[in-house]
Amino acid sequence: MLEGQEPISSPFALLTNLLDILKEKQKKVLFVIDDVVNSTELQHFLSDYQSFLRRKHLVYLLMAGTFENISKLQDEESITFLYRVPKIYLGPLQLKEIAFNYIRYLDISLGEAASLAKFTKGFAYAYLVLGLILGRNKKKTIDNEVLIEFNRTLAENAYNKIYSELTKTERRIVKSFDNDESVPTTDMIAKLGINEKSFRVFCDRLIKKMVVISDGYGLLCLALPRFREYLFFR
Repeated sequence: MLEGQEPISSPFALLTNLLDILKEKQKKVLFVIDDVVNSTELQHFLSDYQSFLRRKHLVYLLMAGTFENISKLQDEESITFLYRVPKIYLGPLQLKEIAFNYIRYLDISLGEAASLAKFTKGFAYAYLVLGLILGRNKKKTIDNEVLIEFNRTLAENAYNKIYSELTKTERRIVKSFDNDESVPTTDMIAKLGINEKSFRVFCDRLIKKMVVISDGYGLLCLALPRFREYLFFR
């Protein structure tokens, strides 16, 4: 409760009151929400956020989350305004930056660092996991012991979740890659027996989920390191 005011009955009323005061002082407010999920609490907040905008409060919103979670959230009937807001789809990390960090923290050569960076494919979690495993074991290259721990960690903490959120057709597409090389989309369409229009819709979703990458010339490849090996057991 603010000094000299009556008790406020709800969080929305309290926040509105605070924003009114900040508006008078020309202060801006940025709401930051990480790891977005489609929860009832977040739906209520976003509904309130629309009310703040209608009241001309100086509020801004920054959210981060997976493509799947954001998609589920914006499909909610009361908050479809999310479809109209600007979105930034993050791609892989720069391999050069990964290599320089490995050089700095693992005390390895440029050639060794470049090889490790390429192995991660720019996947942020893979970059962190590989660096931690190598640093903890005081190793500079990937041997069988490192590879086993790397595979297990990514499967348990990332790939199981990623795979569980793929549709049946998306799973068919990612399983159709025979290796880590780029594959023409025309070959994949013929192999899977999917019409071109549907295939492009599913591939667009896989790209936004950062499971596959397109080079812009009709070629696709898996975006995640050791994901093809993970799929052997699915």
